[in-house]
Amino acid sequence: MTVTLSGTAIELTGDCGVEEAEELLTVLEANPGLPISLKDAGQIHTALWQLIILSGCDLRGEPTSDFAARHLLPALKNRKVK
Repeated sequence: MTVTLSGTAIELTGDCGVEEAEELLTVLEANPGLPISLKDAGQIHTALWQLIILSGCDLRGEPTSDFAARHLLPALKNRKVK
């Protein structure tokens, strides 16, 4: 399983495919505002990125994906979610 709940964060681990989107949504709904840890994540499917963006949760760490680190994370750090 690539989506897990620790005591302090929602953790994404390894490559996170589209099949993990429903699990992430379930964990996000049950734990609103809990930070999301990306430090052990590899490739993250766009469906999960959409949930991450909509959640407005703080992000911890960076995924190993160079594209995500260079293009997605800087944009997310500047987001304004209402």
